[in-house]
Formats: sequence, structure tokens, C-alpha cells
Amino acid sequence: MTRRGFCRIMPALAAGSPLARSQVTSPAGNISVAGSVATFWADYVRPLQSVAHTFVERYRWLVTFEEAPLIYPGDYVDVTLNPAAGGRALAPRGGYLQFSFDVGPEGEPADPGLVLRTALEAYHRAGFPGRYELRAEEGYFHIVPTARADVTGVLRAVRSPLDATVTLEGGGRN
Repeated sequence: MTRRGFCRIMPALAAGSPLARSQVTSPAGNISVAGSVATFWADYVRPLQSVAHTFVERYRWLVTFEEAPLIYPGDYVDVTLNPAAGGRALAPRGGYLQFSFDVGPEGEPADPGLVLRTALEAYHRAGFPGRYELRAEEGYFHIVPTARADVTGVLRAVRSPLDATVTLEGGGRN
């Protein structure tokens, strides 16, 4: 979980929200296998985080997830248990995500990239916040944001801060 994700979850937990207790406690999704088809499903506040977490745990794939910053009010929900207490607890608008993928005779997928792209397609079809793409680099799969809704709800391109070029002058430093 990112520091940003942790900072968003803590107010919901502190507010004692039922949503926070049920959907924030564990990102673990479920995978069931029937013959040569496996099905992933999860009901979680951050469905793509659930995908990444579950496939890391189940298949030991190296998967990272970076959430798009949410600024459009329709992309998050108020999970405050007691509004009279002051302050608000907000969580991303998550929910139920399900998709199926092929597995081999040993019950494991042959192509992790194909499975993760299937997950992204299911996420986008479900209408969850943000748009994402899969990048494969040096044995890792990165789920990174490519767009998010602005304050008016219009989808705008975003770049990951991790893609930024940072230059530091070395003068006087070792």
C-alpha cells in the first residue's frame, strides 16, 4: 500500500465506518479454478490493488500498483460513520470486480501479462475511477495510471510521478 493510500484509509478507520471495516481490512481477492478456467473476484475499495495483492500472493508474480490521484467527487464515497462528529472519511469508489482467465494443467496461467491486461479491461468496463495501463519492466509488472477525472468529471491524461526525470546538481556533494 502506498503512503497516500494509507493516509486515505486512516480517516475511514478512525471514523469507524462499516465500509472501512469491511472493505479496507484486506485487499485479498479470491481465485477459483474449474478445469482450464480460473476466475478472480473481489469486493474491495481499490479493486486493482486487490488484483496486484492477490496475484503476488497466489502466483508470486512481481506486480506493483500505483493509484491515480482522485479529485473528482464522483470517484470517491463518503464513508463517515458519524457526520456530527466533524470531519469526513472518504474512500475511493471501489466495488465488485470479476474476470476469468485461462490456466494450464497445473492450475497456473501461462502469460501473466495477458491475465493482468484482462484485469485492467474488466476494471475499465466496470467504470471504476481512473484509467490504467500495464508496463512490464525487468521482471516486474507495473499497473500505472494514465488518466483520471478532473474536478468536473472530464477524463484527463496523467503521468506517474515515478516517470519524472529528476536532475540533481552534484556541486559540493560526494
